[in-house]
Amino acid sequence: GSLVGVVVCGFHSLGLELPTDAGVIVLVVMAIGTMIPSAPGFIGTLQYAGTLALKQYGVDPSLALSFTLIYHASQWFPVTGLGFFYFVRQQMSLKGLVAADSGRPSGTPIPRGIGRG
Repeated sequence: GSLVGVVVCGFHSLGLELPTDAGVIVLVVMAIGTMIPSAPGFIGTLQYAGTLALKQYGVDPSLALSFTLIYHASQWFPVTGLGFFYFVRQQMSLKGLVAADSGRPSGTPIPRGIGRG
């Protein structure tokens, strides 16, 4: 429900007077679009799917793309920002994550040729 509200608010912010059910349809199509293998963060597939869904409501493609970019940013930045905040707060490091992923203690040097070009 709340994501549909975000989509509908996004419509209104761009002056799109679409019915609430359009918010549901666009959200579902974008969700299906993110199931397609893509770049990290669903960049491209979410925009394509959202633009395709909005095309069915007669929305100009450039305005539809604008909507999908704003929607994507509204979902990506808060999640990524919180992730970074807690990453720093927990005193984590990329070196520690690599070590944890390989099963070695974080102080153990990484063997030559692994993870270092």
